Amino acid sequence: MRKIRIILILLLCSISVPAFAVDDNLLLANVHIIYGEENFRQRIEERTGGTREPIGLVLSGGSARAFAHIGVLKYLEEQGIVPDFIIGNSMGSIIALMYSAGLSPDQILEVCSEINITELFSISLPINSGVLGAEKFKSYVRQFIPKGTMIEELSIPVMIVNEDLVTKRQIWITEGDYAEVMSASFAIPVYFDSVEYGNHILIDGGFANLAPLDIAYNYSSFNIISTTFYSNTSLNLKNPITALNVSIDIGKTRQGIKDIQAHSDDSIWIRCDVEGFSYMQFSALNEIAQRGYLSAKNSMEEAKAQKRMKNTPHGGITSDMIKTRNQFDERIATFRKKYAYYNHVGYSEFNHSLSVGAKSFAYPNDPYLLRDDTMLGLQYSLAYSDWTAKFLAGFSWQAFKFGIATPAFNFMNEYLAFDALKLETNLSFFFDPKTIYSTYNPICYLSQGIFYTLPVLADNRLMIKTVYEMVNNYDSKKNTITNWNGLSHLITVSGTMTYRKDLYKTLIEVGSNMSIWNDSFKAFAFGKFKSEGKLISNYLKISGDIIGRFAVDGLGNVPFFMGDGFRTLNSEILTQGSHHTGTNNPSNVMVSATFEVGVDPSPGKTMTMGEIFIFQDLNIMAYCNLIWYKRKGSFLESLEPAIGAGIELKTEISLIGLRTFSLNGYLGYDGPNKGICGGFLIGTAE
Repeated sequence: MRKIRIILILLLCSISVPAFAVDDNLLLANVHIIYGEENFRQRIEERTGGTREPIGLVLSGGSARAFAHIGVLKYLEEQGIVPDFIIGNSMGSIIALMYSAGLSPDQILEVCSEINITELFSISLPINSGVLGAEKFKSYVRQFIPKGTMIEELSIPVMIVNEDLVTKRQIWITEGDYAEVMSASFAIPVYFDSVEYGNHILIDGGFANLAPLDIAYNYSSFNIISTTFYSNTSLNLKNPITALNVSIDIGKTRQGIKDIQAHSDDSIWIRCDVEGFSYMQFSALNEIAQRGYLSAKNSMEEAKAQKRMKNTPHGGITSDMIKTRNQFDERIATFRKKYAYYNHVGYSEFNHSLSVGAKSFAYPNDPYLLRDDTMLGLQYSLAYSDWTAKFLAGFSWQAFKFGIATPAFNFMNEYLAFDALKLETNLSFFFDPKTIYSTYNPICYLSQGIFYTLPVLADNRLMIKTVYEMVNNYDSKKNTITNWNGLSHLITVSGTMTYRKDLYKTLIEVGSNMSIWNDSFKAFAFGKFKSEGKLISNYLKISGDIIGRFAVDGLGNVPFFMGDGFRTLNSEILTQGSHHTGTNNPSNVMVSATFEVGVDPSPGKTMTMGEIFIFQDLNIMAYCNLIWYKRKGSFLESLEPAIGAGIELKTEISLIGLRTFSLNGYLGYDGPNKGICGGFLIGTAE
């Protein structure tokens, strides 16, 4: 009996030890953990020489609104103020890290605004990860900040504040890999991956305190804080997603205000006038930065009037900073040159990911003429440096006809051989081509594109394209897809000049189509002109294009492609000049023209759904299609076009402003077919 009691006591002790340890860790939840503090303090002292009080700068989080800090830094520099250390969390950390690395405020704005930021994130499957993959973002950062850079090596001491999912404690980081620390700083759960740092799993520090001013007083008795709080009175607070976001915002805002009020006498608060901007408005970075500048000017002038800066000496821009910024100018120029051709951002290291993918072969100026479908499904990507391979498995549907989607697979291989030379291959298979409404109805499609782009003056681009396409056709007469006969080949060689200025864009393309339909070779020359622009404060949008193609041999049967712009389901037009032998059109000329006029109901404004999805650049267009495609009985009759007309809706949908897809849909009258036609596509022009 005594032995049993001893065993029971030992068991109780063994159970109570872990419980006591858990309780002990819980009591430490309010105690921060800091990495690299001794070096951090030493570097601050080196900057001040120990002869003056250091000036600390705290940059709050605020997603897109945090780019107001760029304007704040610009104004401070104009006043000769360069902080001796910076503390940031959430999106404010990105600005803090870039400035500490040596970039000027103008360079930071340039790096952030000249690239389409939505291209840096991919929609991933949230399996032990976030919805948005940020690997390309880290590669983009490494275009300017070399791989292996440590934040303890930056010219200005910087501290990034995070929260730890393991210990439930706040983590202050002043040392570590630059790209990893930056990724951890905006690791919002669900949206982005958490980041492992030692034994910690880090997330965005803004969840607990949006403006951690109190931390700065461990290192200086005088600090400046720039905040970008959120106060949008137009929100629908009954929307459950919006209510959840606002409820999270309550605690972190309350703690930030508490810190600011506690140090109202010995700090300068720059309250940036951006509180009405959505956290998703990355398209308004220039306006947000400008507002930050004006807010800093007002706050600092008020502080000077109160003589609060009188006894606070500070350091300005040094010759070393100027030298570093000149080096960044060179890196930015190198990247801009590479990015200008194909919006390409290479990967700094081997990367692979599983995500939701979309691929459109029907967007405007698509170089592939034998396909007009859109694919949506699961995508596995492999990438290294300037090479990318994507395996997309899902469903495909015709963009110019409402119909059933068919299972499909696409392999895409892309390589940027030089800044101006891009090679691309697509190989696709379709499970049931009978469901795909196309002149060519492929069960297998292969394309090889070679694109060479030349800059011509500042706003012009000349692209030389050579595209080879091959389809294995479904035999509608024999109702079989078991044979591999009936290959159709098309080679297109063209030159495209694109000119952009402000809100106007003009495109001119000339080239040749060379086809082999059922062993019969023909050559055609073509030309295209397209112009579009916005008027009346961007409310009105107009566009027009015309394309003409003629037979070089004078034997007619000029091919029509849906990419020519005329929207129809008329079989006579669709099969004209194709491998189908049922049509014979002696006309040597085919001309198609499209005119569109429409409105953007809210130019520059956005609509949101629960502050998760954002709808922007909404255009409601009325279109008119004209086509002259066959020779009629008399000359005057030949001048009469076939006509189509309808309504088109165009918009862009983005996930929290960081991953964007285009959505186009149309519905109209098909004159040649005397009926209704319509379709839609979703995807991006990759």
